[in-house]
Amino acid sequence: MRNRHRSAIRIAGASIASLVISLSGVLALSVPEAEAGAFSIRLEAGPQPALSFSSGWVVTGSRTMTLKGPSTVYGSSRATVPGRGVYLRVASGSLAGWWVAEGRTSYRPGIIAIATYAPARAVQLAAGRYEIYRFDSAGAVTSAKALRTLGTRLSTDRAAVVNGLRHLRVASGSLAGWWLPGTLAAPERITCSAGSPPAGTTGRMVRSVPAATREIALTFDMGGRLTPAMSIIRYLEFERVCATIFPTGAAATTSVGRQVMAEIRSHPELFELGNHTERHCNLRDGGGGTGCPTSRPSAAFVTSELRTADATVYALTGRHTAPYWRPPYGSVDSALVAVAARAGWPLAIMWSTDTVDWRPPADGGPTAAYVAAKVVAARTAGGIVLMHLGGYPTRNALPAMLTGLRRAGYAATSLSALFR
Repeated sequence: MRNRHRSAIRIAGASIASLVISLSGVLALSVPEAEAGAFSIRLEAGPQPALSFSSGWVVTGSRTMTLKGPSTVYGSSRATVPGRGVYLRVASGSLAGWWVAEGRTSYRPGIIAIATYAPARAVQLAAGRYEIYRFDSAGAVTSAKALRTLGTRLSTDRAAVVNGLRHLRVASGSLAGWWLPGTLAAPERITCSAGSPPAGTTGRMVRSVPAATREIALTFDMGGRLTPAMSIIRYLEFERVCATIFPTGAAATTSVGRQVMAEIRSHPELFELGNHTERHCNLRDGGGGTGCPTSRPSAAFVTSELRTADATVYALTGRHTAPYWRPPYGSVDSALVAVAARAGWPLAIMWSTDTVDWRPPADGGPTAAYVAAKVVAARTAGGIVLMHLGGYPTRNALPAMLTGLRRAGYAATSLSALFR
């Protein structure tokens, strides 16, 4: 009985260099494996549910660990469990001997479980917007771009799991070599939207958009520290998650800032822009840095800060930032809102959830697990989450955050999507 159950599933034995199976000359499956007991499993920050199984794949136990940050452990097996999907057996650490579900928060890094289609097979794309990728050998996104179609068929010569998620490789034409998320039966579209903000000139502060049920906006300020910025942007692209980015003009012209602006320019299907002023001065009270007035700035100064930043960002992205702006430090009042509205930015975007991700861990800043749990627990209809492209735990918080929101029935998207 035990052998029959085990032969009914695929187990990635780590000592196998490759496994090739031919089915009627159509499919060749090649699964490169690491040394026995030595392949890596990345466990993302946040809750990590795990199961134990009998030899017949009946669940015999369960437990959940919460990791403050991501962890890399060793694994010994990868198996398709009947009725449950793919699981990885952990061989080291506190979860040794337990199985974790392969997916966004627990996976073998890189491109694995490669199935080669010979001859190539067709995948039907329904009308919609898709995101396609190029990966390096480690599974990191090196390029991403949108694919819009009214309905088409693509030829694919390979399927694989990339960092826990299934993808298909395009076999021919101008897209040859690019990877499409999903399976032959279910290619995955972009389900969020960005751009086309609301019209109007009346100034107001916005902390949420309650009419947007089951949607929550992810917003990222961009100024000062930018070390993880491109990693965050790449992860949002990989997950096909829409977001609103608020750069300062000064940050946009830095080396990393220019890279981020180039990605935003290339991905209007995912990213939209708001204005975070040119120099991040406190526009209500004064102060904030070099070149900032020490007392409350004049209306002319506020207008200049917004328009100069917009010109800087437009030169790099080809897109304007109106009607959204975010007051530096969250310092705002009705008079300042009115000044910004007259300058062309009527919507002062605040937030319903502040992740405080700008604070370094050494100064009591939050862990990645805390940030993810806070966003999921505080979710509300049309909520607005404040994060930073330079946030310390932000990149590592995103997998558990997005997974938790999806499980709760919420879609992460842009500000404009909430208003629609």
